[in-house]
Amino acid sequence: MGSDGVANNAYWTKNPLKWDGGMLFLIGTFLGSLLSVLVSRTFRLEKVPTTWSQQYGGSATKRFVAAFLGGVIIMFGARMAGGCTSGHGISGSLQLALSSWTFFLTMFVFGILTALVLFRKRTGASK
Repeated sequence: MGSDGVANNAYWTKNPLKWDGGMLFLIGTFLGSLLSVLVSRTFRLEKVPTTWSQQYGGSATKRFVAAFLGGVIIMFGARMAGGCTSGHGISGSLQLALSSWTFFLTMFVFGILTALVLFRKRTGASK
């Protein structure tokens, strides 16, 4: 914990925090999105998004459990693949790597199929 914990951490020793283009991009993304919702007056905190609530009900616990499990699955897949899936798709496809294009297209197809399954229209009796 604290500065001693950071100083003794192998990750932070190898990758010290620095103000570079990546850090400025990260801060700019946050500030730009914050400015956007403040100017448009659409900022609101919500535990359960409207789309989720309409499909699965208003239970915050159910939403958090689903988000947690989704995160675990993504982290497992990234670990199994040996890196960041988005970086593989974006960087590799820009280098015209066949494996990256295969991955990228597969990711989009299964993302669309997953969205169709999760957010399909249901009848009132089956909710």
